[in-house]
Amino acid sequence: MKDGTKTDIKIGLSGCTLKMVDGKIIRKSSHKKSFNSRLNTQVEKQLSFNNIIQSDFHTPQIYKSGVGYFDMEYIPGESYYNFFNKCSKQDLDNLLLKIKSYFNELQTYKKPYTPLILKQKLNTKLNSLYKNSNYKPFIKYLVKNLDNNSFNNIPKTFCHGDLSLTNIIFYKNRAYLIDFLDSYVDSFIVDLVKLQQDLRFKWALNIHGGNLRIHQCFNYLWDNLYSEYKEYYDLEFTNIVNILNWLRIEPYLSDKKHKDILKSIITNLEHYEEFNSTNSRQIK
Repeated sequence: MKDGTKTDIKIGLSGCTLKMVDGKIIRKSSHKKSFNSRLNTQVEKQLSFNNIIQSDFHTPQIYKSGVGYFDMEYIPGESYYNFFNKCSKQDLDNLLLKIKSYFNELQTYKKPYTPLILKQKLNTKLNSLYKNSNYKPFIKYLVKNLDNNSFNNIPKTFCHGDLSLTNIIFYKNRAYLIDFLDSYVDSFIVDLVKLQQDLRFKWALNIHGGNLRIHQCFNYLWDNLYSEYKEYYDLEFTNIVNILNWLRIEPYLSDKKHKDILKSIITNLEHYEEFNSTNSRQIK
């Protein structure tokens, strides 16, 4: 279900394997010990969501967990592709209500990040991506310019960590979140950025394809989401998280077409254009 069009649970996700157990349980397993801690974080986040968050989203119930694996409820629902290919205007509005309910609840628990700590986290993440990136000069530019930003009043909250449309299962008027991810920053802004990835930049559709109807659905959701959370989407911090989001995707791409799509997105970002302009002036 990761690609939005298939429902084959054998597709590997985030360094893990999935298999059906007894026809009604999904077992997610790490294929190497180094990933066990991340898998544990996923379990903790999914359990926390079920125990704390009272939004209109749901998550599969976790039955048990052990070293390198956990068992959870199998949800026989639809991928985002199938859902948006036939959904009504009311279905879209109901999904918007679920999304807004989720973010509005997260904001009730927010507290501000200490700016210095936030800069350290961003700096650490950028440097961790540097070695294997094709955008090394751009990353250097971003690190150098972190000190020019104050990053005041950035909310620290629970976040899913990978709230892309590919990680939502649609089943009987319910929407289930799957594949929670550990995050270098804990803020609902990370989730806003992940939704922007698909709704504004059309990442999933560019990778897997999609028709005009689905594009229109995404545009409708994005226009409403941006209008509702404009104050957060327009933050400089959010712009940096957006760039980090694309740089984090880069190491997982092997297909040339996908790499070209990513390059087009990154090189058309406002910060990349500023970086190019700065380099051009220095060369002159």
